[in-house]
Amino acid sequence: MERHSALFVKGHTMLFLQVIKRINDVTGMIAKVLMASILLFFLGLLTLNVLTRYGFGYSISWTEELTSLAIIWMVFLGGGIISRKGEHLSIEALAVRLPVKSQLVLNVIIAVLTIGVSIILCKLSINQVAILYEYGQVTAASKLPVYIAYLVLPVGFMLIVLGYTEYLLTQILETDKGMTKKTLNDA
Repeated sequence: MERHSALFVKGHTMLFLQVIKRINDVTGMIAKVLMASILLFFLGLLTLNVLTRYGFGYSISWTEELTSLAIIWMVFLGGGIISRKGEHLSIEALAVRLPVKSQLVLNVIIAVLTIGVSIILCKLSINQVAILYEYGQVTAASKLPVYIAYLVLPVGFMLIVLGYTEYLLTQILETDKGMTKKTLNDA
């Protein structure tokens, strides 16, 4: 009976992982296209700004502001992409010294904490975007509505939640696979 329950849970976990992977594939592709588009647009805009500044003595005032915002957008969109593999910046001095099973458990703990914090930050950033939308605040140079600049925060945190959920499920299945191998080897 216990083995049947474990197989049932593992089967549902694998099914949920497949759904999350599909969602992450689509959102990841959209994020990559958006990041590439942002990069190309601002590369062109900065080139135009340099040409007008040194060629005609005129600088486009809002390019630097929009470039800063573009970098923020790319960081948050990219954060969602790399979270699928747990590749965020980390200090591994302790983790690499742990046994493999302990590393997997540590990865699960980190993923759960990251998902929890990202959900909280997503909720807070949605509230912030709503407030900025309500007040109608605009940026100084480009007159872009500030809520558009901040819109990447809930999007980025949701991508991180989705990415780390995939990573978490993968780590759980890896931990389970390792435990199953150990049990078979001990028998």
